[in-house]
Amino acid sequence: MASDVPITISEKAYDYINERGGTLFVSLFHGNASCCTGGITELVLSTKRPSGSDKFQKIQHKEIELLLEPNLPLKEKGLQIHLSSFGWIKRLQASGLQRF
Repeated sequence: MASDVPITISEKAYDYINERGGTLFVSLFHGNASCCTGGITELVLSTKRPSGSDKFQKIQHKEIELLLEPNLPLKEKGLQIHLSSFGWIKRLQASGLQRF
């Protein structure tokens, strides 16, 4: 992924990330094709450091530090991060993954 790909973070997501230390890790989950996931690929967002994150690309976005897995297949419109909630349950979500 080139560092010139646009990144958009909603205000609620920005506040959520900032409250949890100000660092967001973005990586890929590859489902097992022989399992019930059918081999899906999804973006994984975490404020906790995953293993192997020493190779992630670091991007400063305002006051938040984003660490992106190398070579994320993103669409030209870039990465969009927002916060969804259901009652007290909050979860970061992202779109912009190039699937085909």
